[in-house]
Amino acid sequence: MNTNLTQEEKQMLINRYLSGESVNTITDDVSIARSTFYSWVKTYKDNLNKPIAINVREFNGLKRKVGRLNRIITILQTADCTATSPLQDRLHEIEKLSSEYNVNTLCESLKVAKGTYYNHIFRNKRDKSQFRFNKERPHATLKYKTPDKYEAEFCLKHYNYSHNKYRHTRFATNE
Repeated sequence: MNTNLTQEEKQMLINRYLSGESVNTITDDVSIARSTFYSWVKTYKDNLNKPIAINVREFNGLKRKVGRLNRIITILQTADCTATSPLQDRLHEIEKLSSEYNVNTLCESLKVAKGTYYNHIFRNKRDKSQFRFNKERPHATLKYKTPDKYEAEFCLKHYNYSHNKYRHTRFATNE
C-alpha cells in the first residue's frame, strides 16, 4: 500500500473521484486501501464546509492589501509605460507621477528599486549630481601649526560614495 502521497497527489485523486471515476479504479491505480481513500474524501468534505475564521487584525491586513493593489492597478492604467519597459522610461514615468502618487507605490508597481529611483533623482538629473557637489567641497577644514613648525591641513569627512566610508586625507608641508 502506498500511503506516502503528497497533499497535491491526494487532491488530484479526490478530484478524479468527484468527477465521477469509480473508487475501485482510483485505489487500484495507486495501490491504496479503499478505507484510506474514503478517509481522505471525508477529510476533504469536512474542510470544504468548514467556515474560515478570521480575526480583525487579519481582516484589516487584507483590507490594506486590497487598497494597495487597487492603487497599483490605477498607476499601471495611468502610466504611459509598463513594468517591462526600459528602465529609463520607467524612471521618467515615476518622476512624472510622483506628485500624484506615493513614490513607494510607484516603484513597486513599475518594478523599480527605490534606491535606483533615488539615485536617478539625486545623481543623474541634468548633470546636477549630489555626488559631484559633495565631492568638490570638503565638509570641514582645520589648519594648525605643530611645535615642529609643520602646517597640516586635514580634510575631514570627505565622503566617498563609491565605498560608503569616510576618507581622511592629510597634507603636510615644511616651512
